[in-house]
Amino acid sequence: MKILLALRPCSPGLARRLGADEGLAKALGAKPNPAVGFLFPRFFDAGGPVLPKLLALAEGEPVSFLRDLQCSPSELEACSHFEAVCRATIGQTRADSKATMAAYHQESLHPTSSRAGRCGCRSAST
Repeated sequence: MKILLALRPCSPGLARRLGADEGLAKALGAKPNPAVGFLFPRFFDAGGPVLPKLLALAEGEPVSFLRDLQCSPSELEACSHFEAVCRATIGQTRADSKATMAAYHQESLHPTSSRAGRCGCRSAST
């Protein structure tokens, strides 16, 4: 399994320090931004050299990351539970939305280990 990280918007001071380091700026995909100096949208391998260097430049300042996992086919086959996470939505017509909800309400309940659906019940609002 590979853990990937992307730096979320940070303070203007840290953004300038990271943007000034040519290697980090390239690894993080630095994009100039008038509000904070730079944004860093590129994911990087958390096990590589970028994270320690980034944290050293942060000088104890709080940082936040988006996380992503890349699993091999054999790791996925060994999983007992797999949950997809939505990264973007596609617009639906009203008819599409109604058809989706009708299909959802016709589905039988599935056991889950999540907090929201632990008992397998749907809320009254759905």
